Amino acid sequence: MTSFKSQEKALVSSFMHELKTPLAIVRSHLESEISDASLDTRLRRKLVLDVEALARLNNLINEMNLLLNCEAQCDVKNFQDYSLLEILVDIVELLEPLAESKQQKLSLVADENIIIKMHPEKFQQLLLNLVSNALKYTPEHGKIHLSLRQEKKTIIVEVRDTGIGIELLMQERIFDPFFRLHTKETQGAGLGLAIAQAIAKQHFGEISVQSTLGEGSCFYLRLPKEKVCK
Repeated sequence: MTSFKSQEKALVSSFMHELKTPLAIVRSHLESEISDASLDTRLRRKLVLDVEALARLNNLINEMNLLLNCEAQCDVKNFQDYSLLEILVDIVELLEPLAESKQQKLSLVADENIIIKMHPEKFQQLLLNLVSNALKYTPEHGKIHLSLRQEKKTIIVEVRDTGIGIELLMQERIFDPFFRLHTKETQGAGLGLAIAQAIAKQHFGEISVQSTLGEGSCFYLRLPKEKVCK
């Protein structure tokens, strides 16, 4: 069964890769047509919409490839000793302008600097997905609070927001690929949390959520110290 699933994922990955070239060619042709100064305005608008649709499809392919890569077993020999606090600080600095544009307060508290073994780029993607989601589903003037702490056997990163919250029945499904909350804020393919969970599991951890509809959500990333602090 494992072998079959591996072959299935390899086939999907290959299919996604093969799609990228023809999509790039079609997009190039359309963009060339758009640059024609004699083009009818209505036709130009239609071509622009076509290019935007191709861009969304290309983003979906990239996210699918990222998810497949994150679901694959990761060689811990390639992990590096890296500061969790440093990654969180980078995330806050990166997303601060977005929070300010919605007049949101984005804050971070850490008990101490914690060094763990990780794949830095993937781990940054994990946290970026969690915090981006919090910003997206939190209205203007809301708060997003990040915290880092450790207990006896566990390192915990929290991403807490005062957003729209998630219905209890939906909380079990939000980490499923392609699952999306049906709200006006919903965009994308619904792969962000699935990718984050897959990366967490590559690092021997897991993401869980507690949420109250209309009040906000808190996502917990838990990492076992015995696995990531060797």
